[in-house]
Amino acid sequence: MDKYEDLVPLINNKLNVNYGSIGKRSSEYLSRGGFPYGINEAEFNFVKDQIIEHGLRSGFDFATGIGMSVLAMGMGMQATGGTAMSIDCYAEEVFQDLQPKLSVRKVRGGGIKQQEINQQLLELFNLQDIVTLYNGWSPQDCGPMMESVEYIDVVFLDGPKNAASFLETLSYLKPKLADKYLMLVHDTHCFKSDFIHLVRTELNAEAEFKLGTKYPLGVINALN
Repeated sequence: MDKYEDLVPLINNKLNVNYGSIGKRSSEYLSRGGFPYGINEAEFNFVKDQIIEHGLRSGFDFATGIGMSVLAMGMGMQATGGTAMSIDCYAEEVFQDLQPKLSVRKVRGGGIKQQEINQQLLELFNLQDIVTLYNGWSPQDCGPMMESVEYIDVVFLDGPKNAASFLETLSYLKPKLADKYLMLVHDTHCFKSDFIHLVRTELNAEAEFKLGTKYPLGVINALN
């Protein structure tokens, strides 16, 4: 199934999930036809197509949310014979808060229901042996969860919204990055100047911005 719009009736009919009731910003999860989106169509296709074009085989997705980004990554990995992992605590879906208090962060199992829905989403497209879902927080849980991973050559980040959070994410990602990799960062408009600076100083690379001007996707292409 190559077309993004073909996913709409299949997911809605097969999963029977009211995505409009999920999370603090539930209305933003619905596109035309009531289809959930954490990323838009162009971003979905870009993630999947870049993995296939460059033959990438080991992916990391953070945060899972309602599963659209990891679905795109999983479909790409299905074509290349790779695998991916995705991590989320489901704070937005469970706690109705994008930045829950530290006392709430001690709750590790709160997102099990949303994780189960995402697992059904993967199974719907036969991705259950390609993508592994984890319930946890960044950065403290991510390092241990990644210990068995030899390398990561493609990353999709929809978690860091500021410089400090991006640095925390890089702290556990950098040791696992392959010599050649592709990193895609959502919502870079939140900290664009800091993002450009940190990509240069922490990754010795240059940031690009694609798929729009208001909310562009940050791209770090270290594949050459």
